[in-house]
Amino acid sequence: MFVKTLLPTDFSPDARAATGCLAQVPGIVEVVLLHVLQANDDGDLARKVEAARQELQKDQEDLSAAGVKVRTRVEVARPGRVPEAILRAAAEEKASAIAMGARGLSPLRRYLLGSISSAVLQDARCHVLLFRHLPVTADGVDPRFCRLVLSRILCPVDFSKPSYELMEAVKEQPGSGEVVLVHVVPRGVTLPGQGGGMERVQASIQDLAARLDGSRKGVQAIVRTGDPVREILSAAEEADASLILIPRYGHKDYMKSVAIGSTAAAVAAGSDRPVLVRFPQVHLEITSRELTPAEFPLADRLWEYYHGQKGDPATDRIFGVWVEGAFAAVARCRLHPEGGEVDAVFTPEEFRNRGYARKAMRVLVDACGDRTLYMHSVASLEPFYRTFGFDVIPEKDLPPMIRDRYAFAEGHLKEAHVTPMKRVPSEPVRQ
Repeated sequence: MFVKTLLPTDFSPDARAATGCLAQVPGIVEVVLLHVLQANDDGDLARKVEAARQELQKDQEDLSAAGVKVRTRVEVARPGRVPEAILRAAAEEKASAIAMGARGLSPLRRYLLGSISSAVLQDARCHVLLFRHLPVTADGVDPRFCRLVLSRILCPVDFSKPSYELMEAVKEQPGSGEVVLVHVVPRGVTLPGQGGGMERVQASIQDLAARLDGSRKGVQAIVRTGDPVREILSAAEEADASLILIPRYGHKDYMKSVAIGSTAAAVAAGSDRPVLVRFPQVHLEITSRELTPAEFPLADRLWEYYHGQKGDPATDRIFGVWVEGAFAAVARCRLHPEGGEVDAVFTPEEFRNRGYARKAMRVLVDACGDRTLYMHSVASLEPFYRTFGFDVIPEKDLPPMIRDRYAFAEGHLKEAHVTPMKRVPSEPVRQ
């Protein structure tokens, strides 16, 4: 998880404490020490860059003495753009993880990440290790708070794909010690099965523990009921965990267009001990196919947020995309004597920007592309539909039954931001 780690530093006591603790993390091959200067108009940038390089040299010597390969890097960013510079450096370095000393600057600092740490955590595309609230003395970090970070790991699990991927990562991580698994059943949630389903939950978490047992000092499994964030933090304190290791996404997050799951973000913000937010390598199960008439209510429910459309089995062929069993995108071809009318292409907001609408259109065109297809495209989506062989046509070239849908804007489709388009069967689909 830490083969190549980017360590941003601002030379503060918290950052220096994180540098000292990072040297104790097993499995690190290389550390890239990064300092980001915020440029201004004082004309003294060259001197500041040189001063930063000298400060980085001190940290480099400390890490090198611990047997870690170290490089240094200085970047210049516009004021307020430090997080973007850190994330860009992580991408360019192909870093496995970003490690940071996280500190809040508000009166609620115990419960808040600093603004830079929070922004990096929000948008990182790799693991993020946050060292929290390390007491610093004149001699450096109090050794009681800088023990081996992986000596006692608390892992929240929710039996999702990211949870199982997390278990495999723990098994493969060199130097990891005891593991405490904790699953929290949210208060008020009714579990199916006898005994409220708790027997099944206990069996599932014991199964995860069995996968880990034998490869380390010990594995403990805990099931709790209540607020997930509060119970995870409480369990970490009671177990005296050296690290909270949590997937970036929970079972309701990882197939959606969210930057980070709400539980992971809140645990990172509220913990008083190191937190590793793991970026999971999860393969999503995605299915694209035509709906049966019995499944039309699935599309109707999605269309409640899109002009209240309704599917009609007598005239409609509807196509959808399922992600991990969740209905994520829909497209319709309504059959007319003159050809097919493509419309109602819709993806709920939480599933957008992942290509699901394209998958729905792909299966629609494959199934209905043997006939002439027409559509009223939103003007901004014209390039998208061109990739499926649609071309812009004059409004007068639309068949009457299809043109009648926009009779209220006849002759004024441009003002309505609508573009008539047509696809003929002989045209190849462009990808």
